[in-house]
Amino acid sequence: MSPKPTILIVDDDPHYRAALQAALYAHYRVRVTDSLSGMVEMLAAYVNPPALIILDWFYEHADAYAALTWMRFGAYHTVPVLIVTASSTIEQIRTRLADLGVLVLPKTISFNDLQTFIARLVQPDSQRVSLASLFEISGNSVTRVEAPFPTVELPPAQLALFQILLEYTEPVSAATLASRLVVYHADVVKDRVIVKRIHALRPQVEPLGITIGNRRGMGYYIQLTPLCRVP
Repeated sequence: MSPKPTILIVDDDPHYRAALQAALYAHYRVRVTDSLSGMVEMLAAYVNPPALIILDWFYEHADAYAALTWMRFGAYHTVPVLIVTASSTIEQIRTRLADLGVLVLPKTISFNDLQTFIARLVQPDSQRVSLASLFEISGNSVTRVEAPFPTVELPPAQLALFQILLEYTEPVSAATLASRLVVYHADVVKDRVIVKRIHALRPQVEPLGITIGNRRGMGYYIQLTPLCRVP
């Protein structure tokens, strides 16, 4: 029997933390902490990173945002993050965190529904797909396979660059595409000519529901428009 996936819960509400831990205990190895500093210490102690981090968005926003940025562009960029929040401004939070690719859900969501999202995020590697497999390329035409986006025509040079970007990304779960970034680091694209070509490519692929960007030179990311709505 394969070991249970590890989930790290970061929440300063002991009642919610205990209830969530009890709800997940049967299917996951659950670890908990009540602070961002505790999360950093626990991550540093792991030989293998957790399969998922569930983070309460009730901390000082600047600190939580810095912690997420540290994870996204460091050794933990492959770990999906699920934000739960009791805030009534959830749409503003989603907008604020859009370039960090986390899934944001309200704390009012039922544990049954929450576990559905968690199960999708914690998929085994055997069920993951490459981004390249989500597109059909015929000649210079690019079509996104699983959604009704328009077909885009790309000049040969831009098409070749687009294919390179897709191939450099790691395999991800279908749920991951709707919840977090697919990041490749700056050392892949140090050439300034390639960087300029990437910027030129961005508006060309937006009709496919793709966002290409970078954060302060730390790394480029690709994010696909989610295909499912979340509460």
